[in-house]
Amino acid sequence: MTPTTHASEPTEQSARTRLPLVLITNLCVAVFLLLALPVIHKGQQGFVQHAAANNDYVEAVIGSGEADFMQNALRTTEVARAMAHDDHVATMAIMQLTVAFLAFLFFFNSLYLFRLHRRSQQTPILPGS
Repeated sequence: MTPTTHASEPTEQSARTRLPLVLITNLCVAVFLLLALPVIHKGQQGFVQHAAANNDYVEAVIGSGEADFMQNALRTTEVARAMAHDDHVATMAIMQLTVAFLAFLFFFNSLYLFRLHRRSQQTPILPGS
């Protein structure tokens, strides 16, 4: 046995024990991402009710006889508020899709790493190679 053979064996063994840790980490991240989806969805639902303009409110203020510039400002403000909430709801929907896609990628990566690990365990290590 040469000193280089001794040095390669612990490295190879270290890589074999490290792979399951990477696999477990990937699975934990994927599960964490999936658990984040209901939290994001719940947060999104809090904004859905505000995403539409309150037309009754706008019409009541317009009908009150205020100055024209105030009526236009109110209408613009109410519509802008509703549009901002609508944009926030859309952003959270995209965030949910992105998190789901990332979770899928982590699961796929974990499956790939698991297959690599099983292949490396099935391949016999020849002494002196």
